[in-house]
Amino acid sequence: MYMNNNASINQFYDANEGFKKGNMSKLIYKPYKNYKEKEVVTRNDKEALLLFIQKCDLAIQDLTLYLDIKENDEAVLKMLNFYKKEFNEAREKYLKMYGPVYICQITDPFKWNDEPFPWEK
Repeated sequence: MYMNNNASINQFYDANEGFKKGNMSKLIYKPYKNYKEKEVVTRNDKEALLLFIQKCDLAIQDLTLYLDIKENDEAVLKMLNFYKKEFNEAREKYLKMYGPVYICQITDPFKWNDEPFPWEK
C-alpha cells in the first residue's frame, strides 16, 4: 500500500487499516463503543483480489472527499492517483480472470445466466 512521509499524508491510514476501520482519516475516526477491528480473511486468490479492489475503492472515495475541500494538496492527490492506478489494474485483472465486478464491465447482459449460481456449485 501507499507510503509517504508528507504531513498531510500522515493524517490518513493506509488502505488496509482504513478498510478495517471503515474510514481513511485518522482525524475523524472514532471507534464505535467496544468495536474491535478484525482482519478480513480470504479463502482463495479470487477473494483476495476482490478484497484488494474494495480496499482501493474505499481509499479512492475517502481521498476524493478530502480533496473536495483541499483541492491543492498535491501529496494527497498523488496518494489518490496511486490508489486509482492500483484499483484499475486489479479490476482489469479480476475481469480477465473471473468476470465483471462492476455493472459497467458487463458486455453481454445475459452472460450471468450461462453459469450456475455459487450455491448451485
